[in-house]
Amino acid sequence: MNVNNSQSLFSRNAIPAITAQSTNNIEQNPLDKAWDLIRTARREAANGQTAQASESLLQAEQTARLLSNSATLEQLLAKIAGEQAKLGRYDRAIAITNSLISCPGN
Repeated sequence: MNVNNSQSLFSRNAIPAITAQSTNNIEQNPLDKAWDLIRTARREAANGQTAQASESLLQAEQTARLLSNSATLEQLLAKIAGEQAKLGRYDRAIAITNSLISCPGN
């Protein structure tokens, strides 16, 4: 095998393509993305970054609403509502809870 050919297989250009493909797969899965955002919000809250934590939870909520499985959606939204309440964002927690009550499956 020619060394030059093997080096071209592992060129710098190949790495970003693989990384970009992996990132796209993560972004295409709203369930995993929503849970990642919830975990991020928890870390931010633990570090006293409540505004950032609330923003992460808002993103988690928006991402969760992309799910087609209503049971999974309801579980995620309930978790997000609880996390918002822990941050003192009771208005947001109540709004999320109210949206659960008015879900078509209920």
